[in-house]
Amino acid sequence: CKSVDVIRSKSKGSSYDDKFMCSYTSLVVNTTTGTQIKKANDNSATTTMQQCNMISIGSNGQWGFEENIIMNTNCVTHTFDCTVTNPRKPSSDSINFYPLCISGKNEMIGDRQYVTYSKMIESAGLTKPPVLFKIDVEGFEFNVFTNMLEDAAQSNTMDMLPTQISVELHYATRMYDVPWMLRSFTTSEIAMFVGMMYRRGG
Repeated sequence: CKSVDVIRSKSKGSSYDDKFMCSYTSLVVNTTTGTQIKKANDNSATTTMQQCNMISIGSNGQWGFEENIIMNTNCVTHTFDCTVTNPRKPSSDSINFYPLCISGKNEMIGDRQYVTYSKMIESAGLTKPPVLFKIDVEGFEFNVFTNMLEDAAQSNTMDMLPTQISVELHYATRMYDVPWMLRSFTTSEIAMFVGMMYRRGG
């Protein structure tokens, strides 16, 4: 990680929508020519940037992240959210929306469809791992990531795990269907979880 960069919301006054990514500036291109924007101390030849993919879990009708991505890079975004009835998606072919939520298993709960990470990759038609997997799921992340690693190991698809993850970890949650809702995670439990992510997922 050469730098921790802020992906700012395109909309004014929406700082809550700002996200962070390691070395995001390396993806920024001149969108007119499709070539990488050089830094002042970069003497390398100008290169045409290949298309990349990012996955965003949860939109809540906010599209500042996705709009910044398509405005500044050649990346395509794939946003998943089964809780939004009217997503109001921007009219860009580089922003995709799927009425699906991520889970540890594929299932229907009421009228909402929950799918695993591997099923999301399949739904988005990706053949290469996403450069960023952005997720904020109010406490479900522990089960989701554990399943992602287990599934990838068993199906020999570790190479399709995301290159980078941006996640909000929750030590407490108000989501009643999270199994541990009535207690708080301890520091040691979160440390062990992060250790598992590093050792098993890299």
